[in-house]
Amino acid sequence: MENKKQEVIRKAYGPHYIEFRHLINENGGIIINWSVAFYNMDKSPNNDLVVDLVHNKIECDVNENGYILPKSLKGIENNNGWIPIIGLEKEIPLGTGAIHLFNFDTKEEYISISDKEFIEIGRFTHYQPIVKPLPPIH
Repeated sequence: MENKKQEVIRKAYGPHYIEFRHLINENGGIIINWSVAFYNMDKSPNNDLVVDLVHNKIECDVNENGYILPKSLKGIENNNGWIPIIGLEKEIPLGTGAIHLFNFDTKEEYISISDKEFIEIGRFTHYQPIVKPLPPIH
């Protein structure tokens, strides 16, 4: 059974997922350097070939870590900074301060200015601490 992350990765590749699944890493990227060797064993490794092959079928970027990533998966490594709220009880650590809450299923959002505020159990699926910006220098 796929988890939500795996479902998102499968959706990003659409009908081409089956074709590329053996090359896709846990964050939905295709690592260029070694993937070419497996994909084109009978040909000389050519990173441009893999980039062209994937990019022509899926809108992708080649990132600084050396892998091809569908544009829809940008930020998947850290879930765009969202931390899942797991279980039946609130698992937001005390002292977090202001937090942004989000429900993945309903897309409901809420900003709490204090972690001491009561948050209805099960209402939200993710949270993100709101970082107080540094003061201006001039």
